[in-house]
Amino acid sequence: MHRSLRLDTLSLLPISIRRFAIPAANGSVDDLDHLLDLVEDDEARYTQCLPVLYANLDPHRIPDEENLDTDAVRCANFALDSLANLDRAPKSTWPDLWPRVWAWIVFFEAYHECLLEPFARPDVCLDLVGFVHAFNDDETTKADINQTIGWRTLVMKAWSTILESVEPPAHHAFPNLCRILREMKIGVQGGFEEILDGAEGATNLGYLVVESIGLFVGEGQSDISDDDLVFLTSVLLFLHHLGNEEILSPALMENGGATDITLAAGAGYDRVGDPDYAIIQETLLLLCMSALHPMLSCHEAMCDALAAGLLNSILLGATISPDGPSASEMRALKQILTLTLPASTAFRDVLSELDTRLQDVRNILESPRFRGSWMYDDWLRFTAIADDRIAFMKVVQSSDFVSSKACDNMDCGVMGPKTQFKRCSHCQQVYYCSSDCQRIDWRVSGHRELCQSIRIFSLKNKDLGMRNLQFMRELLHRDLTEHRYSKNLLLLPPNRLQYFRDLAQTSQCDPFATIMDYGVRESPQLHLEGISRLQGLRPSLPIHWEEHIGRMRRSHGRMELHLMMIPDGFGFSMNPARMVIFPQRSDRPTFHERVRQILQAAGNDVQEEIRHALAMDDGVVKIH
Repeated sequence: MHRSLRLDTLSLLPISIRRFAIPAANGSVDDLDHLLDLVEDDEARYTQCLPVLYANLDPHRIPDEENLDTDAVRCANFALDSLANLDRAPKSTWPDLWPRVWAWIVFFEAYHECLLEPFARPDVCLDLVGFVHAFNDDETTKADINQTIGWRTLVMKAWSTILESVEPPAHHAFPNLCRILREMKIGVQGGFEEILDGAEGATNLGYLVVESIGLFVGEGQSDISDDDLVFLTSVLLFLHHLGNEEILSPALMENGGATDITLAAGAGYDRVGDPDYAIIQETLLLLCMSALHPMLSCHEAMCDALAAGLLNSILLGATISPDGPSASEMRALKQILTLTLPASTAFRDVLSELDTRLQDVRNILESPRFRGSWMYDDWLRFTAIADDRIAFMKVVQSSDFVSSKACDNMDCGVMGPKTQFKRCSHCQQVYYCSSDCQRIDWRVSGHRELCQSIRIFSLKNKDLGMRNLQFMRELLHRDLTEHRYSKNLLLLPPNRLQYFRDLAQTSQCDPFATIMDYGVRESPQLHLEGISRLQGLRPSLPIHWEEHIGRMRRSHGRMELHLMMIPDGFGFSMNPARMVIFPQRSDRPTFHERVRQILQAAGNDVQEEIRHALAMDDGVVKIH
């Protein structure tokens, strides 16, 4: 115990004060009230009376739940009110004061529904914010606080209380809260769990973050002030320190985080201020990109972010010197530009948004400063991909574009314009050129048994939407038939060549699946995989293997399984891609059959023969 807090120092007080101090230290409410009136304006005397306040915060005086209305509770109330301004207590006493302040705050919070005036402290969580903000000025006490179990939980409750107020940014505790969030140590054992507990779950925590950001950005907001920039940065730093993206990114996205965080990324860049705040703006931009990165692989979040000005925010990053922030700080911004954005152009919804937003930033290419920036080449690569696919999207959307289908009676297989086919009215996934073909497929080929399950599997991709699926089908078809994929990769990994030879020798039908991976930087990557391996490694794929393999077996080699790998899922996942199957139909056996023959022949130059087989496919009529 610090010497300034020892009760024996009260003997040094003049009798006029000591006569109240000693009984006050022993729990007399009236004497404590009178003592505080005497020393309120006398800083020296106040400091000498600290032992009285310290004694009245003794945890041993905390009553049990059967006897809450005691003088000890009233005295503790007086002591907490008096200590609210810690400047009058020497910092050297703070490490001793904190445990007692905390013990009583826990009590008042635990029984806040039971205590009535004059015993209650209904906003004790806000009191905690004030105390922690003040105590954090002393490094020793700050370290002790961060090791205290449970305080983060109450800070989250205080955060929620502040946001429920009429004007949260004007709330007296809001600036203190932001500083606490900025400096909070979360990596200690149980720290993140405390925060989740106080917020009452990840979804509510996401709400607190997004709602706080939305106080300063978005529709109807006035010009952002320097203080607002600091507050925004504090919230984003807190989010960054939280980590746990697999828990928080879905919660942020659910609460509209893609929009508000994107808006925050460009906050304040349209004004000239103190150079120190330019650093804050830069920090805020990079923190926003870090928060956005895990969710932008979800196409819904990408659309929201683009609508909120993502491209403009990314271009602001061109002003950041590559020699400034560390590589880890720049990583999210660079990956969004070089990987996430290009990969998202497999979605028609994203392309529709890009078509509008790219027009707003075209003039940036004319800026000599931008041409000399670190991101210029990456930006050109992205816009080249986007422009190509936007143009193709418009072709697919045009009235002149004809979508093709093949009859799903595999013994027929006739191909033609989609308008000439009728689809099964129940599963709505299979098409027939005639009623006779539909009857054959229903009665003989097994569609009767699989129709219901086909519909169930089709609903697993419902979140993509029919417009996206239709565009993906046409994009895959174009890129395969026009060889718009990387020519630098082998279709069969050399270290797994024997595996493919075994498949070719032992399988009764086509054992391969063609995969086009659109989650890469530039051109899609084409490779082959064994169907059995896909079934084993990715059992949760929303693919009705029984249905597709059954039709492939009955197709006389005229159907191949083609899968499109698209990035859609949170970026923290081991494999955020999803696979969508678009079987290829043709008028005769094609590529997979030739690959099988090449592998069975066991020649010396398998890879070159497979490349040649791809080129031989160009004259075959194919649809997806």
